[in-house]
Amino acid sequence: MNGHASPPLDLLVTDGTRPTAVSKTVKAALGAGAPSATQARSIAGVWVEASGQAQGLYAAMKQGLLPSGLGLALLEAQAATGGLVDPTQGQLLPVSEALQQGLVGLELKEKLLAAERAATGYPDPYGGEKLSLFQAIGKEVVDRALGWNWLEAQLATGGLVDPICGVRVAPELACQQGLLDQETWHGLLELGRGSSVPGFLDPNTLEQLPYRELLGRCVQAPSTGLALLPLRITFRTLGGAVSLAELLEVGVLDEETAQGLQEGRLAVPDVGARAEVQRYLQGTGSVAGVVLLPAGHKKNFFQAAAEHLLPTGAMLLLLEAQAATCTLVDPATGRQLLVDEAVRAGLVGPELHRQLQVAEQAVMGYHDPFSGTRVPLFQAMKKELVDRPLALRLLDAQLATGGLVCPARRLRLPMEAALRLGCLDKETQQHLSRAASFLDPGTHESLSYGQLLARCVTDLETGLAFLPISVGSPGEEPRGLPFIEHSTRQILSAATATVSAGRFQGQPASLWELLFSEVVPVEQRVTLTQQHMDGALSVEELAAALRATHEQAAATARTTFAGLRVPVTPGELLRAEIIGQDVYEQLERGQTTAQDVARLDSVQRYLQGTGCIAGLLLPGSQEPLSIHEAYRKGLLRPGTALILLEAQAATGFIVDPKENKRYSVEEALRAGVIGPEVFAKLLSAERAVTGYTDPYTGQQISLFQAMKKDLIVREHGIRLLEAQIATGGIIDPVHSHRVPVDVAYQRGYFDEALNLILADPSDDTKGFFDPNTHENLTDMCSLSEEGRTLLCGLTSDPRGATPGYAGCPSTCSTLASPRGGSLGTMPGFPMCLTE
Repeated sequence: MNGHASPPLDLLVTDGTRPTAVSKTVKAALGAGAPSATQARSIAGVWVEASGQAQGLYAAMKQGLLPSGLGLALLEAQAATGGLVDPTQGQLLPVSEALQQGLVGLELKEKLLAAERAATGYPDPYGGEKLSLFQAIGKEVVDRALGWNWLEAQLATGGLVDPICGVRVAPELACQQGLLDQETWHGLLELGRGSSVPGFLDPNTLEQLPYRELLGRCVQAPSTGLALLPLRITFRTLGGAVSLAELLEVGVLDEETAQGLQEGRLAVPDVGARAEVQRYLQGTGSVAGVVLLPAGHKKNFFQAAAEHLLPTGAMLLLLEAQAATCTLVDPATGRQLLVDEAVRAGLVGPELHRQLQVAEQAVMGYHDPFSGTRVPLFQAMKKELVDRPLALRLLDAQLATGGLVCPARRLRLPMEAALRLGCLDKETQQHLSRAASFLDPGTHESLSYGQLLARCVTDLETGLAFLPISVGSPGEEPRGLPFIEHSTRQILSAATATVSAGRFQGQPASLWELLFSEVVPVEQRVTLTQQHMDGALSVEELAAALRATHEQAAATARTTFAGLRVPVTPGELLRAEIIGQDVYEQLERGQTTAQDVARLDSVQRYLQGTGCIAGLLLPGSQEPLSIHEAYRKGLLRPGTALILLEAQAATGFIVDPKENKRYSVEEALRAGVIGPEVFAKLLSAERAVTGYTDPYTGQQISLFQAMKKDLIVREHGIRLLEAQIATGGIIDPVHSHRVPVDVAYQRGYFDEALNLILADPSDDTKGFFDPNTHENLTDMCSLSEEGRTLLCGLTSDPRGATPGYAGCPSTCSTLASPRGGSLGTMPGFPMCLTE
């Protein structure tokens, strides 16, 4: 790969029945009628609704406006369709030139160079001419899922690229020339919801879409004609995301709140956290399982039925209600699952899979064979697509847990909107008011779902509701954490308090919300609740205690960020150009918190990094292995294991992918994640994070400075520096966070000469060993998707929801974390897969 610009790409058009030959005459005839070779046809940037401004993709990523994973996928699609887009001129640039101009950052170098080969051609590992993208997929040079996304992007922007002739080719002709086949062509045309190929994320709806659909949702920049992806004010919901306009339409938000959001006086997270809004975005929660009292043992419904604590029929109805409210839950952990995930996790048996999938469609919508669209549960019942008794039970469960779900709008609806939009009618509403389809296992009464919820007790650790089943002797003392009776919940839900800072600032919030907020530790929650239930703490005293806890947490959150080893101040982030003056002033005035700012991708990457290679993923069993465990099992050579562990240590933490935890080197040794034989070497690598001691001055210095003073071998230092750049940026050990490249220059942590070496596409300084191909690769080539911790594995397809990476033959993929759980601030573990 030489990094030079690809030849001009012209579109060859056919009539759909006969092949058209590639010839100079045809190319000349297309001439002025074809778009310029340098004119961008791909998604060029974003249009930010709130500010009315256009931004390039990389700039939007850096500012936290665009999720890093999506930004990378769109930049890769640009590279794969002819070049990166200069948003000011609308022209295409080769990746190497875009890097030199600072259009994209060095950390994306390998990923974008790999994507660019989709347009310039891949070397054939078996010899011969350059391979087209389709041919590279066939020879497993490119991961199939990612390759299909790039093929579809090429089709959406003018035709498949013939890298030898330097032309765009229409699909009919491409099939004739071996650049495509009929099966793949038709498969690409059928990409959409439910496809095995993940596609591209719409940041406004969180739908996975084919590139052509996402391109169709773009707006056109007036001056350049570029396609810009609109970024609206959106709220996350149980089925994706919903726009401010949609919430206004259905009456979840009022005009005053909408205006406050548009003017920036109100923040989306704060509005979304309000109880009256949250119930429609996420629901209020279903019955999670049963709890055996007084012992306090929690069990899921499937387990309870297997132990004869619950009739099988009652178990099925309760699981269907969970599936229809998007709350299939593991009561031991609070982890929420889809039906497919629950079956794989053993939470429910495979014999229930089909029935629960039918119930789950109450959230996703039922396929209407007459219109070809998806319709809500009520309409499916009216069209006899769902049995009426089942539909009425599921409607009852949805009403009791926040409101009826509208699949098209991806949220629950207030009753007035449900009636107006055809998700219910008055007759059925009256019928549901008399519903009694669920069994109370304690009394064997038939109840509505709301009545059943009223008989539940609440787990103080998870906040989940459980049906109590008494199995102990009368008068026996309860053991374990106490459970809150529904009557206590009602009292705390009715009582309100106003806090002066934090997420609930200035808004009356129920004591129940305040008690189960993330800022109240479980131990304090238990203590306060026990004191209240024992009569030692009145409602007013409980309110005062919760108010003090929230205000103290807000004060702490406003003042410091969590760094790699020590807290980081807002002033340091400002000096490091990680946040701007406007954000700094908002932090100082208390208009936002460090916790909220730290969630921005543009900030998170510098505080905690974007993730390192965490281990190996075995494709058969999908078992994650730590690097050390893989070495002990003979899946990694000793040298390869050491190099990967050194990269972990030098980028922040040693990772245990099984336990979803990160450790310092000393902690990792105590936890058994590494062995004593590598301890000393990893401590040395960890100094790239904590700093090296200058023997002449006694001061703490960075990795690059240690290289310059010959305190570390140059080749070793370059390898660790490249790992840092690939995972978020060069680490400033003095201030315990990563810094942008410009700041690294200013502080003496990097220089132009080394930057040119690492930016050079022909550079052969490669220090990481691929266990699949036995190639030496840069760490950036080994990484899969920015924003994820990677499990370096032995080749397999990445999981469906995440765009994969095919920059090198060893494909890394992401191991999803449980919903609600993550590794630090990172959403999951991308892992390399083993053959």
